[in-house]
Amino acid sequence: HPTAGHYIRMSESLHARWYRESGGTPENVDDAMDGSGAPDDASLYHPFASKLDWEIARWMVQDGIGHSSFNRLLNIEGVRERLGLSYAHAAGMHQKLDEIPLRAGQWHVRHLTFPDREDEPFTFRFRDVLEAVKALWGDPNLADRIVYKPTRMFTDKAKKNRIVNEMWTGEW
Repeated sequence: HPTAGHYIRMSESLHARWYRESGGTPENVDDAMDGSGAPDDASLYHPFASKLDWEIARWMVQDGIGHSSFNRLLNIEGVRERLGLSYAHAAGMHQKLDEIPLRAGQWHVRHLTFPDREDEPFTFRFRDVLEAVKALWGDPNLADRIVYKPTRMFTDKAKKNRIVNEMWTGEW
């Protein structure tokens, strides 16, 4: 058919979106795996005061900056105020990190090796699927976005061009 394979719209891939929202890059897949919301969403960085507040905490943890060194940085006159940091010391920053709710249960990590590549372990990160579903169904922010049955979507009222871009828009 002449319109087969015709692009209606191109959306960002799931992986590209995850990398963008988590601040990671395809080369650095060990970044946080729980990014959500739009980058300009003020609540995205809660319980931190701002993106900068979060980025400094993330830098401290990911780069393994020692508590003493981090505390010395924060004790420099004006640093906390000028950067708008919501914590006064490393322990306070870790308390903020502990306030971040687990959205879909704990992350589990398993390593797998294959006989032909024993020196290259593959790392799998996953969550309990039932905990993830409970978290999704229990989140009031998603109440009007969860789809419970398949739906046929079209680009026009004449229903000539069907949209299949999510699992629930396909054939069930």
